[in-house]
Amino acid sequence: MSSSARTANFAASFTYVFSKAFDQHLNMILGDVEEVITTVEIDDETYEEIVRTIKRNIQYLFVRGDGVILVSPPLRTT
Repeated sequence: MSSSARTANFAASFTYVFSKAFDQHLNMILGDVEEVITTVEIDDETYEEIVRTIKRNIQYLFVRGDGVILVSPPLRTT
């Protein structure tokens, strides 16, 4: 990556999460979390998109309720 690249987009998501505890404010303790961070950078010279994905596993994670957007059960498999 050249020094003229800049970050254009950033997204983080948690997948494969198991809820250990929660309260009425949706504060949650999550276990066995896989965090996926995706960044998209644009090279200023060539205007090419450079997509990078970083994954990490977290044993326990506390999420404050005001940061929760959606809580959904896993999809059923038949």
